[in-house]
This record gives sequence, structure tokens and C-alpha cells, in this order.
Amino acid sequence: PPPVPTLGIFGLMGLAGAIGAAGVAMNRRRKQ
Repeated sequence: PPPVPTLGIFGLMGLAGAIGAAGVAMNRRRKQ
């Protein structure tokens, strides 16, 4: 597969994962 689209997909996945993890951490802190 072409390297550019692949990196873009992994980049989006990584960014979404980072945002999701931050959101979960914020929610846990707020609940506590």
C-alpha cells in the first residue's frame, strides 16, 4: 500500500486514541 495514505490512517487512529484516552481520564477524574 502507498506509504502516505497508510501514515495518514495511522495518524488519525493515533490522534483519535489519544483524544479518547484523555476524555476517559477526564471523566474518571470528574467522577472521583
